[in-house]
Amino acid sequence: MRQHFPCLPGETKLIASLLFSVAVLLIVVNSFKQNWVVYLSRREKLYSITYSALLFLTFLGLNVLITQTHLEHMLVVYHPPLQSFIQLNAIFGVVYFGMAFVSTLFPHADG
Repeated sequence: MRQHFPCLPGETKLIASLLFSVAVLLIVVNSFKQNWVVYLSRREKLYSITYSALLFLTFLGLNVLITQTHLEHMLVVYHPPLQSFIQLNAIFGVVYFGMAFVSTLFPHADG
């Protein structure tokens, strides 16, 4: 017999939405902490710009593929936590590598 958390029928979606929102907030906070860019050489910055742009486009494509096709519905029916995990990883990739690209192009000066 399967054990479930004691929740009312409508609470599970609310809890899942809150946890998803907290995860996205933490992704955004983590993406702004990219102090490692300052210590890169010029050549490493060029590599960083190239790889960040490629990974940004890859994760953006994955996110669009999941949300705009029937794949999301299939994942939700098959395994909802797997769908959330894949979608959060795609969001993390888009935000993190987008910020890496921007912070490499426009480095900030610490005063």
